[in-house]
Parts: sequence; structure tokens; C-alpha cells
Amino acid sequence: MRPTLIVCSVLALIACAPSEPLAPSADDVRAAIEAQNAKFGEAVRAGDTAAIGTLYSEDAAVLPPSAARVSGRAAITAFWGEALAAGIGSAVLTTEEVAYAGGDTATEVGSALLSAKDGSVADEAKYVVLWKQVDGAWLLHRDIWNSNRPAAPPPAEEAPPAAESSAETPAAG
Repeated sequence: MRPTLIVCSVLALIACAPSEPLAPSADDVRAAIEAQNAKFGEAVRAGDTAAIGTLYSEDAAVLPPSAARVSGRAAITAFWGEALAAGIGSAVLTTEEVAYAGGDTATEVGSALLSAKDGSVADEAKYVVLWKQVDGAWLLHRDIWNSNRPAAPPPAEEAPPAAESSAETPAAG
């Protein structure tokens, strides 16, 4: 009778065990996103575009201000390479809110401080990122931002040349 009881107990435990791992809590997701943001900042400071690229999903898209959409990890890596070559030396990303209701996606709203290699502030921005969990890691999947600075004024247009009058002045009578 005793072996039957053990077998029944084991079967009952197996039947009651969850078949899927528990979803992470919203706090866990926020912590994972903040950790990825810290890695992004470290990679920018190191000038490591390959490390930046690994933070994006394979089919990610970057939607930069005043520029065309950049799609795919390889193109995004090249995009950030150009940004670093243009003088970006650091990026501090601050998570302000994370929306997560389970599943494999979360949305982050945050602010960014980009500095040039000489330490001067290059830009202050706000962003929205759609994060996607891939093989247990939270990766940037859609990344859009815009500057807090006013847009540069459009270039001044040249005034049209003064029209010359071809009409003759009538003679006084």
C-alpha cells in the first residue's frame, strides 16, 4: 500500500505543477529594461556599436527624428556607428514608466541625455521603446525619440529680385 501512496503523491504534485513558467512581474520587467539601458550607455561610452546592436531584436526598427526608418539589427548597428562617429560620447537613459501586462512585450517611456565626446550636451530627448522578450532577454524592438530642444529654423529664403517695369511713363500732355 505504501508504494501506491508514494506514486499517487508524486502524480498529484506533477498534476498541480504549472506547465509554463510564471510570467515576470512588472517590477522584474522594469529592472530588466533598466539593466539593458545601462548596457546601452556603457556600450556608447566604449564606442562598441556591436554591443549596441545586440540590445535590439533581429527585426527591430529605429525611428529617429527627421530621418527615415532604420530596420533590422545590422542597419541599426550601422546607424549607431554613424552617430558615434559624429561625436556622441555618452548616453544616459532614464526609465520614467513601464507598461507591462504579461506576455513578451512591454512599453517604456523615458528620457535621454546625449553628450558629445568633449562632455558637452549634444541633446536632451524623450523616447518610447517597445521591448520584446526573446529567448529570455528583453530587447529593443521599436525605438522612437525626439529632441526636447526647439527645431532649428528653416533656412532663410532669398527675396525675389525686384521686378523691372517695362511700361513707359506716359508723356505729360
